[in-house]
Amino acid sequence: MLKCHMRAATGLLVVLAAAIMLPALSVGWTEDDVWAAEMKLDELRDSVIDQEKLIDHLEAGESCIQSNKECTRPHMTAAGKLRRAQAERFKLLREDEPVQDRITETAHVKLPNGAAVILARFLPFNFQNTTGREADPAAGGSMYSIIADSNNWLHIVEVAGAGTGNVVLSQASGHMAAFTSLAVDPRQLPEYKIVTGSSDGEVRMHTLNAPPRKRQPARTQPISVPQPPLNHSDQWVPVLSLSANYSPATAPTVRGLSQRYNPVDYADNGTRPITALEFIQKGRSYNILVADDIGRISLHLRNGSISATAQTKGGVAVRCAVAFNNLCALCTDSGIIFYEGKDRRLLQQLCLESRPLDDALPDLDPILVETEDDESQDSALKKTKKDKPKMVMPPKPKRPPPQPLNAAIVSLAQDPANPVNFFAGTKDGRILTLQVRGEKHRVRCSVMHDMHVASPASPKDPQVGIYLNTVKGYLFAVRAPATSPSLLVYNVSVATRQSPPELMLQLPLGLSVDGKKSVLFQVVSDKNKRLLVTSGDKITAVWTVRLAYFPPSEWGMGWMQYLRHPLLLGAVGIFFMWQMRKKDGITSQRGGGGSDADLAEITAALQGNGDLSAL
Repeated sequence: MLKCHMRAATGLLVVLAAAIMLPALSVGWTEDDVWAAEMKLDELRDSVIDQEKLIDHLEAGESCIQSNKECTRPHMTAAGKLRRAQAERFKLLREDEPVQDRITETAHVKLPNGAAVILARFLPFNFQNTTGREADPAAGGSMYSIIADSNNWLHIVEVAGAGTGNVVLSQASGHMAAFTSLAVDPRQLPEYKIVTGSSDGEVRMHTLNAPPRKRQPARTQPISVPQPPLNHSDQWVPVLSLSANYSPATAPTVRGLSQRYNPVDYADNGTRPITALEFIQKGRSYNILVADDIGRISLHLRNGSISATAQTKGGVAVRCAVAFNNLCALCTDSGIIFYEGKDRRLLQQLCLESRPLDDALPDLDPILVETEDDESQDSALKKTKKDKPKMVMPPKPKRPPPQPLNAAIVSLAQDPANPVNFFAGTKDGRILTLQVRGEKHRVRCSVMHDMHVASPASPKDPQVGIYLNTVKGYLFAVRAPATSPSLLVYNVSVATRQSPPELMLQLPLGLSVDGKKSVLFQVVSDKNKRLLVTSGDKITAVWTVRLAYFPPSEWGMGWMQYLRHPLLLGAVGIFFMWQMRKKDGITSQRGGGGSDADLAEITAALQGNGDLSAL
């Protein structure tokens, strides 16, 4: 339809050009008139070319690259406006759609070798393979994920797009033991780094080539002439190659590394299973954090050399890691700790939990207490003096001081809409809402809410863990193990200390799970609108989230809470003092002076030449 309208507009422009030039044939025009008509015809021709480019751009369905100079052209700007208008119209059409229909299980992914899915992560790019102009312009292109299976193979699978479920690459990882951890570098680079860890303590780093940038050839022919097909550079052939492999127990240290940064001796316990991997940004480069099941933490360079080591208190195991800024939050069996990547050290700050005080208790009434005489008084006086009852007010209950969080954390996720909010799932079926502020050694972590979600049916059953992740404004959690697992959906758009996460939906998961086994679930998010749910089975469920996110108003959180900051209080006080001083200065200038006539009259009265009663 759009193409027909564009061509009709092009034909109208040609007719207008003919209407301009025809009078020149019948009426004698001057040279200036002919020159003006030719200029008008050139402008119309340029407008027709821009309309043709607009049609090409809309048919290709590509996004504009900021480094491309064509982004500033009028036809690209018009295409962007049309896309935004269509998106707003599509959003309005879906306002009446039920909430449960906006969270759908779009696909089931099965591996070609029939192995079980152990770990999965999203790859940080979108791309649509195409061989011509008939490519399906999926929303932003196709999405891919990296999956590690029970046979120690790595697979790249298309999880969203025209070929959802297609395995584009399957390759042996080289691990001799089972996978235990997986991490992907989230930065947009010419190549992507994928790190895997196994139960025998080996870490292997793989390099994946990035898909090429799609470039549409410039149009030199009229719109009626078909465009040539795109060249071979628009085809992505993934290549996964090994760039480094090492073990923290045998990896060399950086030359000249002091004992301050290397307090752990890996020779004492040898190799242990790798339980957590994460990329920590360091300027334009990165470091790799590796943790095992006895709490040993090592920071590695790209070649595998150790630049720092640390040990958790009591040797508690590290279960997961989430990097943010220059920090990395580590979930352990006894709470959450923080590792600072720039200073290469384990911070002493812990998450603090305050026990709630029940403000709904009734007011305490005073009680009568009999007073006793002092032993130093005379015995005769004791006999004669009567004990009098005394009215005493019992002490009010006081809130105990905050205590370090002591909980076995099995999953941790950051809120992409509000980066200071974190959500943790515990091994005993609870969801914790955390608030993490500050940076470096000034990190402050506090527990805002503690929600009990699940518990085992009997004391003999294993504990029910909570595995969770987030998209913008919403939290998704799974209780495992469970005979019939379900996906819990929480609204966390306005999660504050006064507003805990709100449970919206509970959707059944189409995964076969043995409830008697402690199956490790994973909820993986692209932080936008898609989820991967794995259960150690041969099937991975792909969920698409189309829930609308409404950011909280800047004044909705209560502007008075910002006045608690000392700097703001000082600034407000200085401002009012300055205003009052300025006002006093203006008043003194107005009141202390006076007109010349008044001053002369007062002077004459004081000298006896005037009437003081008039004053």
